[in-house]
Amino acid sequence: MVISKKGKAALDSLCKSQPNLAKYRSLITISLSVRILQKCKNYYKNIKMSKLQKLLQFFDNATEIERLLYKCNRDGLIYTTLNYHSNGEGFLSFNPEAEVTENLFEFGN
Repeated sequence: MVISKKGKAALDSLCKSQPNLAKYRSLITISLSVRILQKCKNYYKNIKMSKLQKLLQFFDNATEIERLLYKCNRDGLIYTTLNYHSNGEGFLSFNPEAEVTENLFEFGN
C-alpha cells in the first residue's frame, strides 16, 4: 500500500513545507491510518501486530496503535479484536459481521 510506504515521509515533508498544516497533523495521521486499516480488512482476516506496526508507520509503538484501534471501535469506523497469545505476539482480527463505515467526514467531530 502506497499510503503505508510513503505516507509518513510525505506528511513530514508537507508539514515542513507548509507549517500551517502542522496543527492538523494528528487528524491527518488518524485519517490515513483508518484508511490503511480499511484496506487491510479487505486482504486479511487476521494480522500479526508486528506486521500491522510495519503498515502503520505513523505510530511509534503498539500502544499507540491499540489506542487507534479502540477509537475506531468506539467511533464505529472499523471493528477489530486484539488477542495476545502465550508467545506475546498480538493478533488483530477484523470483525466479519461489522461494516466498515465509509464516511470519514464525521470522524474526529
